[in-house]
Amino acid sequence: MLCCCYCDPPYLITCAAYNERDGWNEQSERDLLAYLDALNERGIKFALSNVLAGKGKTNDILSAWAEKYRVIHLDHKYSNSSYQRKDRSGGEDEVLVVNYGKCVNY
Repeated sequence: MLCCCYCDPPYLITCAAYNERDGWNEQSERDLLAYLDALNERGIKFALSNVLAGKGKTNDILSAWAEKYRVIHLDHKYSNSSYQRKDRSGGEDEVLVVNYGKCVNY
């Protein structure tokens, strides 16, 4: 029996190979969010990492959906990660959306 779920899907509004040729699209995003709603209805805890905004784009689908849950805005630096782009000054709003726990400042 599934007791919890962590999802780190492709980020809809970022530029990556998986977003090319419609690899991850708005319908994929909606399907995942519907799945997480179904988990919530069954009492299964979930956590979803994603990006709400960055580089002048906003993920409106995710923003509207996340209002039902707890959104933790992550403020992490990736200077020690060589796979990350060098300039992180674009103001990405990286988040963790969860359906459990008390509000805590991170």
